[in-house]
Amino acid sequence: MEVFSKEILIGNLRIELSVEEEHGRSKVIFTARDEEDRRVWRTPLMDLNGDIKLYRSQEEAIIDAERKLGAAF
Repeated sequence: MEVFSKEILIGNLRIELSVEEEHGRSKVIFTARDEEDRRVWRTPLMDLNGDIKLYRSQEEAIIDAERKLGAAF
């Protein structure tokens, strides 16, 4: 279930950052869409080992996502 979503434009790509909750854990998903609204890629945020990073709370996931996007967010 999606609980948070934010979009930004980078060049001709629309980047969507969303937080999804599943079984009481949250994860951050990055999605890119082209100018015709076709999904180019979609991937969860991963840790340094390549494992999907899960968060204890939605707030923790949103704060980390904002930190990853920096000023663009």
